Amino acid sequence: MQGDSPNHHLEDGRDDEGNILPYGDYFYVYKSTLNYDGPEPQQTKIPFKMDGAVPGVENIQVEDQKDGNYKITWDVQEEDTGYTGSMLWVNRKRKSLESGAMEYISDEKPEIVRYLPLMVYTM
Repeated sequence: MQGDSPNHHLEDGRDDEGNILPYGDYFYVYKSTLNYDGPEPQQTKIPFKMDGAVPGVENIQVEDQKDGNYKITWDVQEEDTGYTGSMLWVNRKRKSLESGAMEYISDEKPEIVRYLPLMVYTM
């Protein structure tokens, strides 16, 4: 897979010809030449794993806390590359989460909770 196409984006899971890459191990290749007389081209290969399986979310729980807040917890099932982040909505408002978080403390009572883990390509 070459990364020198001006419209190429690693995140879209396609090769330079626009074909969807099958799941597996790949290398992202960076090529460069230093800006002085007579340099040799350099190449760096960075391995990554293409994993398109969507992580599963289970067991979303809301617990009342003694301080009046609400603790929201969940389990994520991902067996291959894992996930680095997620998006959480409480009562239709998006909440910020740390990478890999498995809980969130809300100061408003959750009536609606939606959670989405983000897929990753590991490098």
